[in-house]
Amino acid sequence: MANKQQQRTRQTATFFAQKPAKKALVQLTAEPGVSFHLKDVDLLKLLADTKQPLSVYIFKVSVLAVSIGLSVALLTNFIFPNAESPDFELGIIFIIGAVIFGPITESLLMIPIIYLIRKMTSNIVYTSLISALVWGGLHSLQVPLWGVGVFALFFLLSMAYQYWDNHSRKYALFVVTAIHALNNATVVIISAFES
Repeated sequence: MANKQQQRTRQTATFFAQKPAKKALVQLTAEPGVSFHLKDVDLLKLLADTKQPLSVYIFKVSVLAVSIGLSVALLTNFIFPNAESPDFELGIIFIIGAVIFGPITESLLMIPIIYLIRKMTSNIVYTSLISALVWGGLHSLQVPLWGVGVFALFFLLSMAYQYWDNHSRKYALFVVTAIHALNNATVVIISAFES
């Protein structure tokens, strides 16, 4: 019995990837009765689950986007402490532009970009990577490292758009605009506290 308990409490990693068609199973166990399965936290499953309520989906992806975006921003600020960063002058016009106008405009512009990329590849991940590179490049025109910070956001937005577009273009546009607006609202709030 003690041997089994020791096996459960000890951190273990098991990888099963014998066939390319099967996913790797990674199991980490740190404490008795507590295990974390990476297969349960599958990014593609999260993004592909369009059967959940819109508000829940938008919340989950927004939290993920903000978490990744803030992590990337902190890392780039640490690696490049003297690099230029976007200069936001907080005012009502900026806030409306960043939280309402920007997300609507960029979401509408995302549709033809994804459409053109889909002509080259039907793979949803490749399409999203290329879309994120395009949007990262466009944001880098204003401030070079900004593109690095928005890459993950636009990857997630592109994935979400494509999954929801299978159901309804109206829902796809709404989901992407809402996630983008929440992300930008978070940036505005953080910028306000930094000022």
